[in-house]
Amino acid sequence: MAGKRLSKAQRRQQLMDVAYDIVRQDGADALTLARLAEAAGVSKPVAYEHFGTRGGLLVALYREYDERQNALMRKALAAGGGSLRDTAAILARSYVDCGVSSGAEIRAITAALTASDDTEGQLQDCYCTFLAECRQALEPLPGVDRGRLDAALLAFIGAAEALVHAAATGALTPDAATRTLTDMLVGAVQEPVTTP
Repeated sequence: MAGKRLSKAQRRQQLMDVAYDIVRQDGADALTLARLAEAAGVSKPVAYEHFGTRGGLLVALYREYDERQNALMRKALAAGGGSLRDTAAILARSYVDCGVSSGAEIRAITAALTASDDTEGQLQDCYCTFLAECRQALEPLPGVDRGRLDAALLAFIGAAEALVHAAATGALTPDAATRTLTDMLVGAVQEPVTTP
């Protein structure tokens, strides 16, 4: 795009792409707006105009990942699902695939967001949105214990993070992580079988 001025949206995406590269190469601690501006070949005010603060940049990076994850999940749910096991498998596969494909940089960004009181709440907002979508997919299904659903979904997030990390580092295959996460979610939300 030499010689062509980027639109505001194109510039923002360029800055985010460069930010991912910095995190990939040097970790989230190395990511500052000044370093981003230098690496992207823009002035510092341009980086500040788009993100305001380092925390704003980290939130923007995570939200982009979160939106991509949710879009993949919605698409998969629209194409399949129906039973508890099928829906749980879609939720698990979407989470694992997106987490593995995003690499170590998204884990570094998540850790940086969690470490700051200013940004942890925004990370929790993203989790709440994701959990609401999962709840919406599971709640109407036969066999779901609605009283256990919220706690089960919180457990799902914790287990998913650990399993994605294991799959991303090669300790498990993505398929094994997905199967385990599916089984855990089904077991956690399924109505208990009562015997007479």
